[in-house]
Amino acid sequence: AKRKTLVQELYCIETLARVDTLCLDKTGTITEGNMRVESIIPYAKHPYTAEDILANMMEVLDDDNSTAMAIRKYIKGKSNTFTCIEKLSFSSARKLSAVTFKENGTYVLGAYEFVNGNQNAALQKEIAEQASLGNRVLVLAHSDVAIEEECIDKNNTIIALLILSDPIREEAPKTLDYFLSQGDVKIISGDDPRTVHEIAHKAHLKNYDKYIDVSTLSDEEIFDAVKTYTVFGRVSPMQKKLMIKALKEQGHV
Repeated sequence: AKRKTLVQELYCIETLARVDTLCLDKTGTITEGNMRVESIIPYAKHPYTAEDILANMMEVLDDDNSTAMAIRKYIKGKSNTFTCIEKLSFSSARKLSAVTFKENGTYVLGAYEFVNGNQNAALQKEIAEQASLGNRVLVLAHSDVAIEEECIDKNNTIIALLILSDPIREEAPKTLDYFLSQGDVKIISGDDPRTVHEIAHKAHLKNYDKYIDVSTLSDEEIFDAVKTYTVFGRVSPMQKKLMIKALKEQGHV
């Protein structure tokens, strides 16, 4: 009570004392979890504004995560007049959401490398610059092909970039320092590894520069990666499970 700490199950204190490796995510843990749309950058000409498209998408999507809430707050009051015929809500595995509208085609919102199959060096550079500032970047894309069996057409046109930010928790650096004095800390996130790396940097996490894009790894490579790296980005739910399993097999608690 003196430390203003609520302990729900007392034996958890004993359990935590045995832990030598603590795995954290980023949003709402190191950061406040108060995602905010900083700006929407138009990228290609389109009949509708990004704000109008997003208003229509958010009207029909079931997404209720911090990103979706930030977008809804940003576009408050915008029109929503499109007719939805198919939708694909966000998932941690596919890292995108999409809606097919009658007469308007399909709009996709998500991480660039999961939304679009093409490699655009100029666009990737712009995304990298934003990620290096600790911002999260989503792309809004359009295709004439409808969603089919939960699949989207990746030969689409990027029409806008969404830049989102999330402040670091004031107490994060001090808390991370304490955990590091007790053992090791791993940051595991589904976001762009460059963004996660910069958030870890801002939180003064030791070894923040040891980061990797886990989407580029095979299941077998994860075993060695958890030994080498501190910050992990683009991690799928199944890969998180494999990482914990690998750490356990290496004798960690």
